[in-house]
Amino acid sequence: ATCLNSLRWFCPGSELIVVDNASRDQTAVAGLCRRFDVDRFLPQASNLGVARGRNLGGANATREYTCFLDVDAEVTQDAAQILVGALRRNSQVGLCGPQLRSFGGVTQMSCRRFPTVHTKLLRLAPGFDWSGALAKEEMRSLDRTRPAYVDWVIGACQLCRSDLFRELGGYHCFS
Repeated sequence: ATCLNSLRWFCPGSELIVVDNASRDQTAVAGLCRRFDVDRFLPQASNLGVARGRNLGGANATREYTCFLDVDAEVTQDAAQILVGALRRNSQVGLCGPQLRSFGGVTQMSCRRFPTVHTKLLRLAPGFDWSGALAKEEMRSLDRTRPAYVDWVIGACQLCRSDLFRELGGYHCFS
């Protein structure tokens, strides 16, 4: 409910699409969708996985931008306008994400550089404290209060250009 409430409060007039990936109680989810005036409720008989679920939602989106928001995330004041502004200012940017904070206010590592073979191997080394070696990949020195170009953003909240999302065929599914 917090997720939907934040979208209705801070993103008035936005198109809300809820993909229910076979939750235990789709009747309760349907009730929440009615309560928050969701435009499309897409209940699934089986769990499609994150990528396929988002692809289904993205295929049903009709607006210029599509925001993917995890159920345990919420939008804060001005966040949507800042993300939309980032895409409007730079036509070369296809997807952006916000600074993520835990409910306790701690900034999360919400963007990364692409991993290298070296960092992948470090993660496999038993007993190796690889946390310091991954600082560059995790962009730990990044000033997260300012916009920055990154290789990828965590999926908890992403805003993308809907036409580009469809043109690229959505998220890649590994099965």
